[in-house]
Amino acid sequence: MFPPDVSVSGHVVDDLFWYATALLAFTFAIIIAILVYCLIRYRARPGHRAVYSKGDTKRSTILTLIFAGIVFIGLDINLAYFDHHAFNELAGSPPDESDALVIDVHAQQYQWNFRYPGADGIFGESQDDLVDKQDNIFGLDRENDDAAMDDLESISEVAIPVNTPVIFKLTSNDVLHSFFPVNFRNKMDVLPGMTTRMYIEATEIGDYEIACAQLCGLNHYKMRAVLKVLSKEDYDAWIAQLTEDTARSEEHTSELQSH
Repeated sequence: MFPPDVSVSGHVVDDLFWYATALLAFTFAIIIAILVYCLIRYRARPGHRAVYSKGDTKRSTILTLIFAGIVFIGLDINLAYFDHHAFNELAGSPPDESDALVIDVHAQQYQWNFRYPGADGIFGESQDDLVDKQDNIFGLDRENDDAAMDDLESISEVAIPVNTPVIFKLTSNDVLHSFFPVNFRNKMDVLPGMTTRMYIEATEIGDYEIACAQLCGLNHYKMRAVLKVLSKEDYDAWIAQLTEDTARSEEHTSELQSH
């Protein structure tokens, strides 16, 4: 029924879904059984006349309150309890940034943009007044900010090593989006003017979809990206290729500017 779960914590979401389904199915079966019993027991038949009741007697009110209490405690409180524990396992104890791969994500209509800190391990400062959706997605001052000079950018594709904690730092360049790596059972709103975070750890190598789970405009359906989970060696090779491509692109840009 679900796409394969490839994360260390995604199983808690699947377990919660099936638990809620079983609990609600059981409750629904009881309600249907009571309704069928009442239809048969209190039907009009020879020697017994069906009586219409408005349900406004003291007895009816007490029964209504009892059933409401059972539903509230047995369903609402029950599911809220397990939901709280599922959320804590997914996001309650994120790793320290020093122990994880940190990736900066800027969303915009209609693409996901990813940034790695480069060889120095430090992100350049992102400045809102420098953001340009075409030429400077992350708002970097590459001429004056030393930390920004080696930052690596990727559009609609991001790679992470398997069995490694990853923190996505999320913000939007325009409207509200929602970062949804489907196979990781996790989702986070991406807001303009605010940074939100998502923690994941992949357990299986492969290519997985990142979708936008928030209607963000007419071409919302096009806002997709590929999350590549690689071995450590393949991830290093991917970063090396991205570094080479970035350097080649910057060299080409410099040649055009010089002419």
